Amino acid sequence: MINYLNCKDKTRRLFFVKKLKTITYLKAFLNDTRLKFKSRFLLKVCVEQRVLRLNNLSISKIRNRCTETGRPRFIITFLGLSRAQFKKRASSRFLFGLQKR
Repeated sequence: MINYLNCKDKTRRLFFVKKLKTITYLKAFLNDTRLKFKSRFLLKVCVEQRVLRLNNLSISKIRNRCTETGRPRFIITFLGLSRAQFKKRASSRFLFGLQKR
């Protein structure tokens, strides 16, 4: 179950980046005044259709998950660990340079 959730989030991230690139390129063509008006209009219709299809694709739907447990809450981003795993690793001294204050 944990690997499934992490895989699902990873594929969502990749899909989001891929679709964001294509929409960005299409919008760049829309702003290009060297193209004819008719072709820019067709591109505008194409972009609007793509954006309507991608309404359920949002960066906010992507969850950061712990790489160990798959827990979606309280993730320390630069390590990719949840609070509990961070505490466990820090107390067993797997994370160097940390001191308890």
